[in-house]
Amino acid sequence: MLTLSCLPRSIYDGDTKQRKISHLDIPRGIAPAQVSVVRAGDTADALLRVEWADAERTTSVFPAQWLRRACYSDQRRRQRELSFDASRTAWEGNSFNPPSVSFAEAMGECHSDDHSQRVPESDSGMWEAMRELWRHGLLLVRDVPEIYSCPEPSAVPYQDATEAFARRVGFVRRTLYGDMWSFGTFEGTDSGKDSAYSNIALDLHTDGAYMRDPPALQLFTCMFASGDGGGISRYVDGLRVAERLREADPSAYDFFRKTPLAYHCQDEGSSLMASGPVFDGGSEGSLFERLRYNDYDRLTLSHLPPEEVVLFYEHRRLLSAIVTDPKMELRLPLQPGTMAVIHNHRVMHGRTAFTGRRGLCGCYIGDDEFRSVLRQLVSLSLSL
Repeated sequence: MLTLSCLPRSIYDGDTKQRKISHLDIPRGIAPAQVSVVRAGDTADALLRVEWADAERTTSVFPAQWLRRACYSDQRRRQRELSFDASRTAWEGNSFNPPSVSFAEAMGECHSDDHSQRVPESDSGMWEAMRELWRHGLLLVRDVPEIYSCPEPSAVPYQDATEAFARRVGFVRRTLYGDMWSFGTFEGTDSGKDSAYSNIALDLHTDGAYMRDPPALQLFTCMFASGDGGGISRYVDGLRVAERLREADPSAYDFFRKTPLAYHCQDEGSSLMASGPVFDGGSEGSLFERLRYNDYDRLTLSHLPPEEVVLFYEHRRLLSAIVTDPKMELRLPLQPGTMAVIHNHRVMHGRTAFTGRRGLCGCYIGDDEFRSVLRQLVSLSLSL
């Protein structure tokens, strides 16, 4: 094991962070010829130095901190699996004040000398924003500029700034709705075949349940707010839903942890279908890794045996009661220039019905990109 993890450039490329040899290149039965513990200084972490009994007398050096982190004992493995989950804080809407950051703070930008372009000056604001997003599953970004790109800004207000924010986090995830999208009831909006493009109330749900890999983050920036007091955004924390369900009826939680439900989306040129449990994945001891909750796109239960169909309807009543419990729900009337960033693998969203003019623009970001940011937070010693 250690021979494949050692640090010399003959085995490990320090630039690409990739191994340069295969385990098949290592002689069977190789053993250490000499092992010692050394320190570079009084305050330095100890180093394990291993000289191997091969023809080249290869030497490996392992920092003690790395050995502790890479240890594959049961205890260490469980600690690694739960390290992200342990920092998540479940919330109920009636007592939750979502974290917020200004657009300027998150972007950390300054202007070039000739003011022709914006230059990222600091990542600290974005790191802090992403840490809060992981902890709570919801982040508000204030003061998003209506016009951001020069000299040819997008015809959709706030869209350039929303895209710029997304690209500071990771790649914009392309779906059947495109890269950037806008929806609502105003002239020039996209016309998608989805209930989101109407003015009806939307029940709480997660997006992309019909995808094998649903988007991890959703960015919604308010362009126009309805003047009738409707169109209020609704949020419920799936982490707290899972906690309450497990406390009330462990068998119901286990059912939705293990039983796959099927979802689909039909559009011009597209037929998407995927399945998974409501509380999908996750390591031992965690409630779930990915939430799939969308009655709009759920298919029939024909893939389940009859006894599980009966259990679904028995357990779904309790699950729905928890999701729709008024004290679970956070309601926010988004105003123009405010962006809501949602962890779609955890937090459900919806809205109240409205009349008049209302519009949002936004995009998706994938799970790999979001988790890349989280891992960089760890490497920067910003505790999750």
